[in-house]
Amino acid sequence: MKKHPYLLTPGPLTTSETVKMAALQDWGSWDDDFNQLSARVCDYLLGEANAKASHECVLMQGSGTFAVEATLGSLLDTETKTLVLMNGAYGKRLASILARMGLPHTTLDKGDYLPPLANEVRTLLQADTAITHVALIHCETSSGILNPLEAIARVVAEEGRQLIIDAMSSFGALPIDAAQLPFLALISSANKCFEGIPGFGFIIVEREALKASAGRSRSLSLDLHDQWSYMQKTGQWRYTPPTHVVAAFLQAIEEHAAEGRSPARLARYTRNRDRLVTGMRRMGFHTLLDDHWLSPIIVTFLAPEHPEFDFKRFYQAVKARGFLLYPGKLTEVDSFRIGCIGQLFDEQIDQVLRAIAEACHELGLPLAGTAEARRVEAVIMDMAGTCVDFGSRAPIQAFIALFEEERVPVTAVEARIPMGKEKREHIQALLAMPRIRESWVSVKGQAPASAEVDRLYHRFTELQKLAIAQNTQLIPGTLALVDVCNRQAIKVGLNTGYSGEMVASLLPEMQAQGLQPGSVVCATDVPAGRPAPWMCLQNARELGVSGVQSCIKVDDTAVGIAEGRNAGMWTVAVAVSGNELGLSLEEWQALTDEEQQSASLQARQTLTASGAHYVIDSVAELPAIIARINQRLAAGDQP
Repeated sequence: MKKHPYLLTPGPLTTSETVKMAALQDWGSWDDDFNQLSARVCDYLLGEANAKASHECVLMQGSGTFAVEATLGSLLDTETKTLVLMNGAYGKRLASILARMGLPHTTLDKGDYLPPLANEVRTLLQADTAITHVALIHCETSSGILNPLEAIARVVAEEGRQLIIDAMSSFGALPIDAAQLPFLALISSANKCFEGIPGFGFIIVEREALKASAGRSRSLSLDLHDQWSYMQKTGQWRYTPPTHVVAAFLQAIEEHAAEGRSPARLARYTRNRDRLVTGMRRMGFHTLLDDHWLSPIIVTFLAPEHPEFDFKRFYQAVKARGFLLYPGKLTEVDSFRIGCIGQLFDEQIDQVLRAIAEACHELGLPLAGTAEARRVEAVIMDMAGTCVDFGSRAPIQAFIALFEEERVPVTAVEARIPMGKEKREHIQALLAMPRIRESWVSVKGQAPASAEVDRLYHRFTELQKLAIAQNTQLIPGTLALVDVCNRQAIKVGLNTGYSGEMVASLLPEMQAQGLQPGSVVCATDVPAGRPAPWMCLQNARELGVSGVQSCIKVDDTAVGIAEGRNAGMWTVAVAVSGNELGLSLEEWQALTDEEQQSASLQARQTLTASGAHYVIDSVAELPAIIARINQRLAAGDQP
């Protein structure tokens, strides 16, 4: 008899032989014996959520997405507005369902690898009182990220809104207690952490809200209230139930209870994940996510940047050895996923690691020998426009004010052209521009002399300190990046075209917000500012890195990218938060999606032409770039 491969997926997954056997018996869909199976399933699920006192369990034929759509269509209407927290494909799918139904909603999209944070949710809820509900994917399996459910649930409750949890890939392993964590509805599926087979989903929904939903759904088959009330009256499903699937699920929950319920299952899945990640990293593979956000459900690994790597061939080679991997589902980087759930134990994890090692050998993919020694050691960031002062507003405000005082007005566009240079050099560059120089001569009667530059620089310093004091907020994503760096033992340095006098007041403000750099270098600390490499090299020396090829220079200007290239470092340009667009965070957020896409594309094209190795919108996207550069270093690449 052919042995079937293990499914390394987040569901369908590998089930026990006894669960498979339970699906072999035929059942009468209206028979009382089958009705008892359904009742026992609901009772167990309510107990697992500690929700019997407040909620009801509704079983719904179809995939998990059917259950999500039934929930949204039954509990929401045009008088509600839902905030969808997105960081992957399944959050986007939830928003798509709302859009298809014409139900009011808004989104917080964190990309592929960052979680929505509780304080971000609170800010959005306080800013938009029309929001009535918040929808969250507990475990976003497109990346494997585990979102901070407890903290978000607390904020939603404190702000007087209601929470809908898509716990498709988490419930049954990760504990969710209705008495401790208030929710309107929790949605999950038979073929996930309870280790049943596909065929139905279930919704644990607040009893009074379920009763109040009568007649709201526009769908006949996906009406939660009608499904529940019919089963309450008759014990039966409204339409043909997946009888074999329900019988298999009853066996699955008996095995779930025997294993020790959710705590024991979580412990096994967590052990699977840790064993898997350790083994994969030893072979030179890198996780998309920082350890802090890795779920025990599924892990995303970045695809090797090697000419011989082709996922289809890799997949077939691993399949031939008894395991099915899961394709990546990310928007920015190539990846693949390995599930940790289902009937997987130490033996299977060790076997899959051997299978992957053998597949790499077969395809000519080198396994890392000293990969751990070849990794990113330091991230060196510019200040204004990169990690603080979204839009790099402070210098522009100061330059405009300076030339206004001289009765030679300059535009913001003109003031931004030399951005990134040391500020005395910036003033000289402005005075050398033909239009500004002609205007100066017209007003002053003569060309500016070197003594004028000294005078202007002294006054600019005073104006700049005033402007800096009004623009000290860290750019969103900076602290999350620093957290990633800290967990990966990556050192963080800062450098800037500001003088030491200007930075003296800014640095304490940044530190108070949580940014504690290991090195700070100003243009006045070195022989020459950008594009000379001296600031970067001074950062590297102070941070104690083993080589410049292990450093990443992050900047929002072409001259800052040139500085990093001249220092022999990897360079990453930020397009949206910095000088290229020059918009404040509020101005950026006020743009439509189409306007944002157009503006970002234009800025990215300009910075790509500067020679940057990578271009991103903001430092919030840098963790994925760090992972990619780690792969390139492990493969022997240099900047």
